[in-house]
Amino acid sequence: YADYLYRAAKVYENIDEHGLAKSTLMEAVQLAQDKFGEKHPEYATAISALGVVLLETNEQQRGQVLVEQGQKVLEDHLGREHPDVLSAMTEVARVKRLLGNPRQAIEELVDIEQLVEKNVGSDAQPYAGVLAELGRAYLLDGDFEAAQKSLNKAGHIYVELLGQESPEVVEMIELVKLARSGDPEKINAEIIHQLEKHIPEYKEFNRIQSVSSEQLTEQEERQLRITKMLQRLTR
Repeated sequence: YADYLYRAAKVYENIDEHGLAKSTLMEAVQLAQDKFGEKHPEYATAISALGVVLLETNEQQRGQVLVEQGQKVLEDHLGREHPDVLSAMTEVARVKRLLGNPRQAIEELVDIEQLVEKNVGSDAQPYAGVLAELGRAYLLDGDFEAAQKSLNKAGHIYVELLGQESPEVVEMIELVKLARSGDPEKINAEIIHQLEKHIPEYKEFNRIQSVSSEQLTEQEERQLRITKMLQRLTR
């Protein structure tokens, strides 16, 4: 159920239904708190996800605090070199970029890249995630050559791990095009943020809601019931 809440919230976030995303993730936070307590990785994951959504609202400061708090809980529980902690550190740096400070994000990400390469490997998805975030930050900071280098490397890793048709690869290609253009009118925080929103994910979510119940698997039918319940609760 918690996993479905995260999926539903991500779809709501991607289609700019931030109120629905917030309500969904607040339920996930409460579930994690009740079941595991506030020092558990599940709670850290929940508050970090909620924090990311709040960055899209007028609660940006609270959002940043929650993302940073989530990273600290993970680090205390798992240790600084754990892959989940390194991914959380990348998310904290991403917050800096989203709040308009790509230079600070770059400074943090350069150090994180070295940690991830050393502890996870240069062919793993967390490493691609750091490189992709570095590329976005470099774009906004105006270093288009560095952006292309990071984005190309991330793209190659994503192709190997996820396939060339994956949303991550498509995003990297579009970002590389922006970097090559070097056009300041095309390169801005809003465009980059929209490319991050892998909208094809919404199509699958929408498909589950639209087909008849006879065509649904048991899991999909359960997810459909939960979705309709959430929509009633959050309207």
